Amino acid sequence: MSSSPSIEYLHLIPIRIDLDEEGVRVSDAFLWSLKESTVTPQDFAEWYCTDYGLPTSVQDLVATSLRKQITNNEQVYIATLQYLEKLQELSQLRQRSDHSTANRLQKKLPVPVGFEKALLRIQLDVRAGDMVLRDQFEWDVFNALSSPENFAQTLCEDCQLELKWIPLVAHSIRESIYSHLHRHLYKNKKLQTLSDSNISSTLTFSKTFDSSHIEEDNSKKNENGNETESDAEQEDSVNEDEPMLDVNVIRDEDEYEEWEPHIVELGEDELEKMSAKEEREARYRRREFSSTSGRVTRNSARFM
Repeated sequence: MSSSPSIEYLHLIPIRIDLDEEGVRVSDAFLWSLKESTVTPQDFAEWYCTDYGLPTSVQDLVATSLRKQITNNEQVYIATLQYLEKLQELSQLRQRSDHSTANRLQKKLPVPVGFEKALLRIQLDVRAGDMVLRDQFEWDVFNALSSPENFAQTLCEDCQLELKWIPLVAHSIRESIYSHLHRHLYKNKKLQTLSDSNISSTLTFSKTFDSSHIEEDNSKKNENGNETESDAEQEDSVNEDEPMLDVNVIRDEDEYEEWEPHIVELGEDELEKMSAKEEREARYRRREFSSTSGRVTRNSARFM
């Protein structure tokens, strides 16, 4: 029996600092814990600027950026927890055979039932210096055993990459997950996260949904001898727009290359293009004061 869906590991949220103040450019990425109760964003900003010898005028900018990102990602985290609570309530209603109430609750969910079972396809495009790691893989967002850090360590060991790549990959995975949850479970807010590493993600329904409650509903009769739900109503409770499920876990041979990591050394022209692209994204983040959150697990810092 599979374990209950969980997002406990997502209490570590991705943070990006992109500032340009008094001729000093700050670009950094790290993680912050939503459970942090002793260190405030202001405390962190003061220590951060002291460690790197940054002017005091930068402290408030760092603290403000950090606070906004913590708040935004915390709202996504809470919205996701609320979704899981609704799923648990839905399951209890089904167990009590209260299918009418269950169907009404199901229609109020922000996403179709089964969203928590689907896999997220993550595409990485992470740069360190003139080297780029590109890869794509599927991620079980609601698996309690999921660990971006463990996955990143294994991936980097397999690719014989230096230790500095591990936090970069883990941070990118967390950014992709939070962007995904923001888009689907908190989509009434403007999505402000934009990854430096150009992460994109799509949802892959590669696990079969549990449709036992549908079959059970169709066979149930109410006290008057009528069916509790019509076939049409039951079909409505399962979103018809959901993609077809792929039950084959073995990929075709012509897809193998698409699903394996590639390490590319950039030429001078390619490096210049990527640097320009990253600068455009950084300017966007500075304009939008974009969101990403985390406890201090340092990736990299660039000061210009």
